[in-house]
Amino acid sequence: MKKKSKDTPAPQPPPPGSPNGQHPVELGHYTITTPMLSALTPIVVRWVARNATGNILRGNQRHGKSHACPYFSGKLSEKFPGILTYTIICRTALKPTERAFFERLLEATHHLDPSRGTASAMRNRLTGFLVEEVRRSNQNRIVLFIDEAQKLLETHYDWLIDLHNELRLVHVDMTVILVGQNELIDQRSDYKARRKNHIFGRFMREEYELAPIRTKAELAECLKKFDDPKACCWPEGSGICYTAHFFKEAYAAGWRLANIADVLWESFDEVRVRNGVSQARLEIALEDFFLTIKTFLIEVGRRKSTDPDVKKEELMPMIVEAGFGSAELPPEDPGEDSDDDPDES
Repeated sequence: MKKKSKDTPAPQPPPPGSPNGQHPVELGHYTITTPMLSALTPIVVRWVARNATGNILRGNQRHGKSHACPYFSGKLSEKFPGILTYTIICRTALKPTERAFFERLLEATHHLDPSRGTASAMRNRLTGFLVEEVRRSNQNRIVLFIDEAQKLLETHYDWLIDLHNELRLVHVDMTVILVGQNELIDQRSDYKARRKNHIFGRFMREEYELAPIRTKAELAECLKKFDDPKACCWPEGSGICYTAHFFKEAYAAGWRLANIADVLWESFDEVRVRNGVSQARLEIALEDFFLTIKTFLIEVGRRKSTDPDVKKEELMPMIVEAGFGSAELPPEDPGEDSDDDPDES
């Protein structure tokens, strides 16, 4: 075997935008503290501190629901060291089964054997596993985030109530945070009107919006996070913020991503007007924002300029490519064109 030379240089990280780039921006594996998430953090902490059985975080598609679950999990871990937080993504279920539901919960808790046994055996295994995990932690509580929660049916809530009651018998509290689309508002009203208090009272007493970016000031706050190594740093502990990674020369010269707040806001607004987006005022979904910034950091970062000159004509195609201003479609019928097993839940 041929020996490596001592003079062989150490592997270098790929440049911004390279096919093998592993930066969180390129992978999409990151989140930032947006004004919306910051405002909701004390509310979520209050729910858990007071052992609320469950409540709702809801918003339109692309408004950052996928970022909310890991973000709040992290914040809860800071506030309650050792707390157990799990996230389950709810699937479309035409014929929900108890077995499929508890299998999904076992998977969400990273159980090593989620698929074995009957529904009853799975339920008992889940309860026992959670109790063991809680005993190892410094907390007596569990937080379960249910993403795409608008897909839950009444039967699912009954099963969650059973799990909650079994955990309470051994002095373990469970808070269920429903994260989903605005359909949850109608479902909440329906359960309340039908006096389904075992569902409304337990899981839906409070609801808060996962809001989009609605002002230029909020947009600027989001951009500033990319400039701050305390907020966005990669590699971890390196002190290199995301802006500095993609704009090394410009960042060293004092340029910051927040400098583009005005022109970026104007660009989004012009796309809104040109494409006839049905908004009385500009609202920027977080997914549209993140995808636009990803393209900007990679594409414009290649210039190696010390003072990037950014114009609307350059930003607007990036915004359109991110999906903002595209044709608005009616909500998808959960009963049609689903790739999920109809027996899954």
